Amino acid sequence: MSRDENYETLLVDHRAAVRDYTEKAKAVSSSQWFTPRAEGKWTPAEETRHLIMAYEALTRDLLEGKTLRLRGTPWKRRLWRLIGMWSVMWRNRLIMGVSAPRELRPVPERMSRDKLVPLLVQRVAEFEAAVEFTRAKDPQRTVTHPMMGALTLAHSLKFCAVHTRHHAAFLPSVAP
Repeated sequence: MSRDENYETLLVDHRAAVRDYTEKAKAVSSSQWFTPRAEGKWTPAEETRHLIMAYEALTRDLLEGKTLRLRGTPWKRRLWRLIGMWSVMWRNRLIMGVSAPRELRPVPERMSRDKLVPLLVQRVAEFEAAVEFTRAKDPQRTVTHPMMGALTLAHSLKFCAVHTRHHAAFLPSVAP
């Protein structure tokens, strides 16, 4: 598979992950939208805001060079990268129990589902446009993951798809 074919495959998968998330989020009832799934966990609104914040951070990194703050020591980041990238790239999963960076933790969210989900779609489109722009201008450019360091553009698309599916799993299921 060529680089372009691999990139197109990753882009299609990323779009499918976002589509699946938004469809599931749109089906969440108004009463569930602001209800945490468990004590100390995020609400569906906060899950959605977290994704928005992540896409905004990645877009800022690509277009403005403003990266998220790195966590841990260089040695820990190498270990986290080894474990994390293996999990993302081959298992299509994030490691459970890892807390989001402070900059990406939502405060209690009060925006309605009908406003927040379209905002997510907009931020995803902006991220994909930034990836396309960067890919044309500087295909070797990387983005900074706070725990794993530099990610290629292809790896960032893969990570975003896995990350979005990870959060979709926390949305309440709609009874048939």
